[in-house]
Amino acid sequence: MLALIAIARTVYHILGALTKYEYGYLPIPSDILKYFNNNYKYFKKQGFGDQDSMIKAQEEVDKHLCSIYIEVTDKLVEENERKIDKIRLATKGLTTSLCIVVLLLCCFIPSFYQQEDDVQNIRIIENDSHYLNFRI
Repeated sequence: MLALIAIARTVYHILGALTKYEYGYLPIPSDILKYFNNNYKYFKKQGFGDQDSMIKAQEEVDKHLCSIYIEVTDKLVEENERKIDKIRLATKGLTTSLCIVVLLLCCFIPSFYQQEDDVQNIRIIENDSHYLNFRI
């Protein structure tokens, strides 16, 4: 029974490690390009030249990507630590259940090798209290 409980906890923790997580993602290249173009147009309207607008737009893209990278990395590290904790608990539960099963097998193996006596005693009672004993 304890082994079944340990196995159930193991399954619970493994499923917990595989689900219930939200991961952050970096933007796709087309979104980065749109962000760059919008910044380029903005700086162009502010009166900067072509070269200066490109440099400023690239600086803004770099800042934006750096902040997203930091945010996503922090979130992924946190999620991965939770996942590792669940996997550790699952490993402990599996180890516990295997130890219980091995212990039970060690306790019951001698009973598997004991041979029972094939001799059966039958007592037949006849009238007048005569007893006959047979061995089969």
